[in-house]
Amino acid sequence: MCKIYPPIILTSFLPCSSFVFSVGLAAQVRAIFEEKLRSRGVALHTGISVATSAEGVLRGTAAVSGTPFELPFDECVWCTQGAAQQWMRASGFDTDAGGFLKVNTHLQSTNSPDVFGGGDCIAIEGYHRPKAGVFAVMAGMPLAINLRKRLEGQKLTDEDR
Repeated sequence: MCKIYPPIILTSFLPCSSFVFSVGLAAQVRAIFEEKLRSRGVALHTGISVATSAEGVLRGTAAVSGTPFELPFDECVWCTQGAAQQWMRASGFDTDAGGFLKVNTHLQSTNSPDVFGGGDCIAIEGYHRPKAGVFAVMAGMPLAINLRKRLEGQKLTDEDR
């Protein structure tokens, strides 16, 4: 005998503190993502910052008005942007506004030439990049080359932008 279960009603929403979803994407690509989300019933809430999650409710404020909001949920998958470690800011090395190690295009600290950085802990001066693993991986080879060149007293090469 076949047992019939009631249909599952799933409501999905995606809060986003930016006013534009996926800021780093080209407008056409972003439009495709937004349409795919809408077509799958995902409500996109832009311009809101989630502050807390407790007892099945996300709480935060609208960015412009400061109006508090609550979004109830049964299950939550919380994805956040990369954040710098506090020790980096306290280290005395130059950091950007987010607390990431500020480096030049050689991946060299802007205020300490014997310090190099790579991956998601850095901010390359003059080049904004999202904190995405692909950039961390791509910086590996130029970082290794420049570390060797620094030790050998050779001229450093720019990281491929």
